[in-house]
Amino acid sequence: MSEPSQVLRSNLPGFTKDIIIGSTPDISQKFSTMQDPYKRDKVKNYVEHGIHPHQNTLDEITNGSEYGLYLYQGDMLLQPFQEEEIVEGLRHGEQNRTKRQAYKDERYPYNIWRKGVNYVFDANLHPDVQKAFKTGAKWWEQDTCIDFREDNSDCDPKTSAKCKMGGFPHPRDCNKCICPSGYGGALCNKRPKGCGQILTATTNYKTLKAKIGKEGSGDRMEYMKCHYWIKGPVGSVIEVKIAKIDYGMATDGCTYAGIEIKTHEDLRLTGYRFCAEEDVGVTLRSNFHVVPVITHSRAHSSEFHIKYRIGKIKKNL
Repeated sequence: MSEPSQVLRSNLPGFTKDIIIGSTPDISQKFSTMQDPYKRDKVKNYVEHGIHPHQNTLDEITNGSEYGLYLYQGDMLLQPFQEEEIVEGLRHGEQNRTKRQAYKDERYPYNIWRKGVNYVFDANLHPDVQKAFKTGAKWWEQDTCIDFREDNSDCDPKTSAKCKMGGFPHPRDCNKCICPSGYGGALCNKRPKGCGQILTATTNYKTLKAKIGKEGSGDRMEYMKCHYWIKGPVGSVIEVKIAKIDYGMATDGCTYAGIEIKTHEDLRLTGYRFCAEEDVGVTLRSNFHVVPVITHSRAHSSEFHIKYRIGKIKKNL
């Protein structure tokens, strides 16, 4: 082996000598044990089913079994991005280990609590538990720069807006709702204002031809959006089939233009997004009798065709 450019004295159980970090193959070899998805699952299964809190000591868990080989510094199963950051640090000569409680990644300082931590106790929580938490919070405040504040100013469900479709009261005005995408109105039970329309589905296929954007315009910072609702009888299933997508829009995440179809059972979730010609022919079935369809564009003009109809009736509500 060639002379090492960097040396990591590892605390990995099972490695009794220095890990030589001198080239990419060396790095890959030494970290492959932890990065192996099969071995990750093996460790997780061992933690869930193989550890007995009143029988196993930490030393037995980490050093007395093969699983210690898969843990960084003896007790941590790293995520892939954490492993990559450690390796990159070694490549750039960062050999000194930072304090574990002060770990910083590329998101620092945007992932810290700059404005403190607000908390509220559930009405059913025992007073002794509340007291214990407050005592612990004071200790944390003494030794850290984090402030903890009990804040009961959230909206009272009894007097707040009764939001529909997975919406929730606005924290700055409890009489208003914050609605999931595709829903609007005071209580989230209306189609959002602006372009688009409400379409009534039948048992026969109908076609929506949706065009959005401006011919000849270049990339824009702001998105143009249109909202459509495909509605069927209460309790029905709506089938939606992609019939046409313009060429040249396919990007990861459909960042330039696309069509979003919300058929999830959880109405709060982002819908399925399509922007590639290869998506033509895909058919979705809804879990609700209303299917929001959102078209968006920030570049040129785009056209989407979808076919829709009522499927079988699921239940009577």
